[in-house]
Order: sequence, then C-alpha cells, then structure tokens
Amino acid sequence: MLEYKWDICIIISFLIIALSVYIFFQTHSDSFINSSKIIVLVDGEVINSFDFGEEGDYVIETEYGVNVIRIDNKIARVINADCPNKECMNMSLLSDGSNSIICIPNHLVLKNVGNMEGSYDAIAY
Repeated sequence: MLEYKWDICIIISFLIIALSVYIFFQTHSDSFINSSKIIVLVDGEVINSFDFGEEGDYVIETEYGVNVIRIDNKIARVINADCPNKECMNMSLLSDGSNSIICIPNHLVLKNVGNMEGSYDAIAY
C-alpha cells in the first residue's frame, strides 16, 4: 500500500507542474503572439512603423519614389513601386521570422523587428 501512495504523489506532482506551465503560457500568450513590428527606413532613418496586426495598404512616399506595402494575415509585401526594376515587388514576403525587403532605387528598407518588451526568445528558455 505504501508503494502506491508514493506513485500517486508523483503523478499528482507532475499534473500540478503541467497545469502550472499551461496556465503560465495561457496568461503570457500576448508576449509570444503579435510581438513583431515592421519598421520602414529611408536612408537609414526610421520614417514609420507598423504592427503585423495592422492590416491594410500603406503608401510610403519619399523624395526618391513611392512604394505601396500591404500587410495581410501577418505578412507584409511591396505591392507597387515606381522604381525601374521593381525587384522589391518580387522579393520574399516579410513575416514574423523573415528579415527585410529592400528597394535600392527608392532607398527603402522594410525590416522585421521584435517588440522586446516582455517577450521571450529561445535563449531565455
């Protein structure tokens, strides 16, 4: 009978630990989701920033040209540009894990940066 008592204590301990971890991640889920932002740089200076949750089309007008970016379903891309080669429109989509979109003729950089306030990363694990 004593053996079963310790088995039950160990099982209850694991359940309590699992429940505690589950509650922690449920209450801190805002720190993990929607923590990234898109910053718009022209000549290395930040001229605007957007959250991935701000869906819509945004016109970025500078002295070098005009770019239109679209944020939809936590993905950003350039949908129109007045540069001659339009390679920025063919670059990969900017999402939570990707780096940047660059339009060299218009001196424009769209960069993914994390909102570091209260967020966790793999190193913190």
